[in-house]
Amino acid sequence: MPFSRSPLAALPAGLSPRLALLLILVAFGAAPTAAAGVNAWPFYVGGRDDAATGAVRWQAVGPFVFEEPAGAFQAVGLRPLFGRFQSATGPDATHTHLLYPVFNHYRSEGYREWNLFHLLRYRSLQANDRHPDTGISSLELFPVLFHRRGVDAEDSYFGIFPLGGSVHRKLGYDRIHWALFPLYARFERGPATTTATPWPFLRVTRGEGARGFELWPLGGFREIESRYRLRYAVWPLIFHRTSIGPDDEVRTDHGFLPFYSASDAPGMTSRTWVWPFFGYTTIDEPAWHEQRFLWPLWVRGRGEERHLDRWAPFYTHSVSPHREKRWIAWPLYRHERWEERGLAIDKTQFLYFVYWNMRQESLIDPEAPPAVKSHLWPLASYWDNGAGRRQFQLFSPLEVFFQHNQKVRTLYSPLFSVYRFEQRDQGDVSHELLFRLLRYHSGPGHHRLELGPLLTLKGGTDAEVAGFSLLGGLLRHQRSGDESRWGAFWVPPAAASPAFSP
Repeated sequence: MPFSRSPLAALPAGLSPRLALLLILVAFGAAPTAAAGVNAWPFYVGGRDDAATGAVRWQAVGPFVFEEPAGAFQAVGLRPLFGRFQSATGPDATHTHLLYPVFNHYRSEGYREWNLFHLLRYRSLQANDRHPDTGISSLELFPVLFHRRGVDAEDSYFGIFPLGGSVHRKLGYDRIHWALFPLYARFERGPATTTATPWPFLRVTRGEGARGFELWPLGGFREIESRYRLRYAVWPLIFHRTSIGPDDEVRTDHGFLPFYSASDAPGMTSRTWVWPFFGYTTIDEPAWHEQRFLWPLWVRGRGEERHLDRWAPFYTHSVSPHREKRWIAWPLYRHERWEERGLAIDKTQFLYFVYWNMRQESLIDPEAPPAVKSHLWPLASYWDNGAGRRQFQLFSPLEVFFQHNQKVRTLYSPLFSVYRFEQRDQGDVSHELLFRLLRYHSGPGHHRLELGPLLTLKGGTDAEVAGFSLLGGLLRHQRSGDESRWGAFWVPPAAASPAFSP
């Protein structure tokens, strides 16, 4: 739902009464019925309602104060300090950000979360009609404070690191307990419980089918019956490890680093000398043989489904099912082509991000126009969805790094958008220069040009009314068919056509 349609709400405090009155006259004289027609740049520039969704788009004080659609949300805020994103469709949800991503607040049905740079975080999941048995809250200051209140004692924990406490489902373990860490710590995962006193030097493992003793790094052993067995000495130099997979396939790894290491499994053999530089790997199905001459720089591999030639940093070429990748003079040039979800995707990069281009073509309908996205950092970004929509932005230092982050694209990218072009459909085109100081829009049979609040021109072959307006109506002329009307001082001409609102 839009937050506000009033242009007055965006006028900054502190304006002199005379200037505020003039801006109000200009704004309402320009377009008394639609936010889309207001242009009191730089104090307020109204966009146009999206006919399909009813979304509102406007900005004030240059690009700083704004409201606009943002994906599935309607966003309002003060760039870059504050942004509030409210769901425009679907379940009610609100995301609020201060200096994103420094402080973030999320709210939806039964759920609350706030965090400070994702280090200090509070979460609450309240019981509701859909989940009547839930009632969970947690507070975490990583890595110092951990607190969770669950539906029962088994699901709750509290800890202050390194003094004492416990956490559940962290760092890959089911539970972790500690007291005066590293003097005492206990790690639980599956049937195995490992106690360290102190960590990581003296560790004992016990549990159902599990046992182990380690005096790290001198030596030790650890095993879980029918799953895993490890022996090592002078870690990580000498080791022997046996792993049993879900289908009872056995894999063994052993080594005397850095001189030699070996791995064996059903259908796979790997050997390495002067680890990790020289060696080979052979896989039976699908057939694959890889030779490592100076890993990871010089590698050559051949197989039924894959092909690899890596002579880094000079040249790399790899082919796998539905994907081909090529590097030349790393990191100078990179080209990748792959197929997924019925699309053939082609990506080209020069110096990683200085030039970035992606092209998508339909495998189902080869005659369909391709979709294209390009970045020339930090100068420009271009986007074409292949279905009639196109966008171009001059000065775009962030888009190439945050292409899928709607919050960055809404709160930061417009601050650099000196010029913007958008085509919503064939023949429906808009241009904006200097944060909408100069706006031009053309549609089928009509066009409109705005120079801030100073001048508005409207015309076109299919326009019912054409003409111009100075200062939103200080002087106005409109023409409808053979009729011509003049107006002044923001008073519409007598018998003027109601269709005109420059």
